[in-house]
Amino acid sequence: MILECIDLDFNGKGVCKKDGFVYFIDNILKGEVAEVKITETKKNYGFGEVVKYVRKSPYRTHDFPLSYANLYHLDNQIQLDYQNELTKETFKKISNIDINVEKIITDDKPFYYRNKITLQVKKVGNQLKLGSFENKSHQIEVLESHLLADEVINNGIKQLNNLFDKYPLTDESLKKITLRSNNKDLMIVFTTSTEKWNEKELILSEIKAYSIYQNYAEVEEENLGGISTLLKGKPSLPLELLGLKFRLYPTGFFQTNYGVTELLYKRVLQEIKPITYLDAYAGAATIGQIISKKAKQVFSVDINQDSIQSANESIQLNKLNNVEAILGDVEEKINQLEVEGIIFDPPRSGLSKKIIETIMSKPFEQIIYISCNLRTLSRDLNLLLTKYKIINIIPVKMFYQTTETETIVVLDKM
Repeated sequence: MILECIDLDFNGKGVCKKDGFVYFIDNILKGEVAEVKITETKKNYGFGEVVKYVRKSPYRTHDFPLSYANLYHLDNQIQLDYQNELTKETFKKISNIDINVEKIITDDKPFYYRNKITLQVKKVGNQLKLGSFENKSHQIEVLESHLLADEVINNGIKQLNNLFDKYPLTDESLKKITLRSNNKDLMIVFTTSTEKWNEKELILSEIKAYSIYQNYAEVEEENLGGISTLLKGKPSLPLELLGLKFRLYPTGFFQTNYGVTELLYKRVLQEIKPITYLDAYAGAATIGQIISKKAKQVFSVDINQDSIQSANESIQLNKLNNVEAILGDVEEKINQLEVEGIIFDPPRSGLSKKIIETIMSKPFEQIIYISCNLRTLSRDLNLLLTKYKIINIIPVKMFYQTTETETIVVLDKM
């Protein structure tokens, strides 16, 4: 079958139409024509893959995407255009809002920007292999380096590859390895499915890092479980951002691109009023501490113990007297704290029904919603727009070479 791609979807798949049927095709870009093999069909749509290109896009930079970078084959400027258009189309489709967006925030650094990655560990033959899963499979693709990770993490990958090459590791309780950096020092977290890990001492004797942890995750799908044990080195990574000091722990949340994060926080700071804020899903309270320069008072709430420990340490380091880090559930604390504004940076699932009900029942002066999921963001805004009005929408290019998005929405009470 010959198909022409008319657009890209949320996952970077090419959208093609023929005889009223929609096909989602891997590795085809807008404007390209290709001979396609259909791999699966549903009632109204199907999936397929390219057999041979008839016409290639001038914006194609490589023949194939990477397993961890599904827009690697698309020109960097077109990636920005794609995110802008995706933002507008998603708001229109889900919330029926025609919007203008501000110029996308980016630092124009398309590679080597990630300060955190997770590698998979799987037994192949009679020994463990380290890498990433190939697309649509659990086959390990061994990585010599990572095009999105910073230099410190790539040096860590090299260390680990040397270890896996030197020793025939066999203990399958080792499931994942997370590498985290502050652009200078390296933290390595070995995630295991059992607390007992037979090859721990061997690995510790070979690996050098600023901080090394074992993390115990009962659920295999989790990159990091709730129990982390320091095996070697310092308990946290020091970090400076916009003149403030922070501490990074194994499971604490922190944005994974420092350069763009600084630009994002600077843009948020422009919107801050001299009022009291709830910094919800606060992670290490980075936003809370940064906006404290203009806010009257900030309560930073997160349910993760590592995040709150990091927040308390950095609040003390930064000598801030108008920021309080609180361990707890946002759903509960939003009703207990007296605030006039809220900054949300929720997980991909967005805001819960209970939180939506709260912010509709007693409208706040301002809401700043930072989202990594356009669909749940649009869904939530659709509910909020009877009591709030949109002031600004700002796309953020946090992750070049991928379809991941970040968006800032500023809302005021009507």
